[in-house]
Amino acid sequence: MHREQLAKWLLGAAALSTIIIPIGVDAVLLADAHMNNPAWLPHAKLHCAMSFFAGASLGLAALAILLVRPVSYV
Repeated sequence: MHREQLAKWLLGAAALSTIIIPIGVDAVLLADAHMNNPAWLPHAKLHCAMSFFAGASLGLAALAILLVRPVSYV
């Protein structure tokens, strides 16, 4: 495997983990502790949802840039 392909694969794995891990942990594993907790105020739930959106946006943007930008062989 060429170094450029390995680097793209590693960056892609990091971008996917940026999307999957935080949302998976907060939305699935800690759902009763965070978003579904009736003790949380709606404003606190808004901040939790904003963090989901931020993680997904950053990961998707990284994947888009990684897939669109050509690799330079220098």
